[in-house]
Amino acid sequence: RDRGSARALPDGSVEIDPDGANGPLSPFTVASADNGASFLSRALRVNGLFRWEYRSGSVLYLVWQQTRDGRAVLNDSSLRSGFDGVARVPAKDVVILKATYQLGR
Repeated sequence: RDRGSARALPDGSVEIDPDGANGPLSPFTVASADNGASFLSRALRVNGLFRWEYRSGSVLYLVWQQTRDGRAVLNDSSLRSGFDGVARVPAKDVVILKATYQLGR
């Protein structure tokens, strides 16, 4: 159950109490974007699929996937800086090859 609370503080940060005022957990503060401590998450995923039917019922699949994701300090949230930022993140590539062969009719 959701029992926590969040309230805005005068300096622009947010105080979060995960279990309400009466719980054993102490509240913590999340900084605002004004003091430069906020972050921006960026992600991009590209997929490619090649399918070749080399015999009737027998197929070869080649799949490629590239994922890029990372975090940065939130100082400029324009679309161009978002693309530039995700382009600088190291890529994770996955290549899969699958072949099926029909034995009889």
